[in-house]
Amino acid sequence: MTDLLKNHTLEECLIKRYAFERLIREGELEDDVDLGETASLQGVHNLRARHNCALMPWQALDKWLETQTCKKD
Repeated sequence: MTDLLKNHTLEECLIKRYAFERLIREGELEDDVDLGETASLQGVHNLRARHNCALMPWQALDKWLETQTCKKD
């Protein structure tokens, strides 16, 4: 995930984040978003018990972003 997001704007990172969640939860790969090697996790969609495992790093990013937003306020 870190390699995927490196050198991208926050907006681009969030687009990738939501595209990845859609890939895992709905099994749909968006054509206009480059998920790189993480797209290989598309099969996790069929393993509902593993959804949270696949999304855990992205959820950690969400939590970190929340703390950064709180520091600005």
